[in-house]
Amino acid sequence: MSNIPLKPYTVLSVLFIFSLFISDLSSQTLVGGSLYQRSAGDEDELSNDRLWLSYATKFEFKKGMSIDSDFGHQSFSNGIKRFNVRSIFHFDLSRNWTIGAGMGFFWDYDVPVVSQELRFAQEVIHRKDYGSTIISHRLRFEEQITQILEIGDEYNTRWRYELDLTVPTRSGVFFGVRDEIFSNVSAPSATPFISTNRFTAFAGYDTFRFFELEAQIIMEDSFRTNSLDNRKSWVFRIAARHTL
Repeated sequence: MSNIPLKPYTVLSVLFIFSLFISDLSSQTLVGGSLYQRSAGDEDELSNDRLWLSYATKFEFKKGMSIDSDFGHQSFSNGIKRFNVRSIFHFDLSRNWTIGAGMGFFWDYDVPVVSQELRFAQEVIHRKDYGSTIISHRLRFEEQITQILEIGDEYNTRWRYELDLTVPTRSGVFFGVRDEIFSNVSAPSATPFISTNRFTAFAGYDTFRFFELEAQIIMEDSFRTNSLDNRKSWVFRIAARHTL
């Protein structure tokens, strides 16, 4: 563990105040006007700015075997909302290697055309604790079936690679960065090889009693074949994790 003398309650207080400040994506600034206000032309390009709340659980029913579930809600700056629930069965091959498979359900609402998605996932994870730093890699394959009312079903296969660097401290506070890239396999002509890059800076507090809280600032770049359609979005995420 690192010897960085951070006060956990000071960090959590700052995160809590910051979360209250931007908890409403349509909130007013101190000088008037929406914090995310933009013209009609800009709204379509930058409509993925959002607040993301998530709660995750880990249930280890046998040594080396667990079911990891997460529940999420996202509020987009254009008024769209998304709810998701997902569960993945994980099996530890060794101390550092884990494989998993599962599925999730995603539902967009408060939209002109309602859509829902079934998402199947298979993944392999490598995690190494170097003492002062924890580095993990995750490669995930996903099969997406999106059902759009009055349009029909859409299918997509993609892979995601995530690199995570976490620095823990003796006080339970941790911080770090992670980067995740997305690539669509089934529609290579519609998007470039890398369709999305999601860079995250995060800080949190681990109670060492089966619960941790984490706040994240995410810069998400979405790429299209026509570079004029590229999009940059900012996401603020609060994640709570609970080991059952």
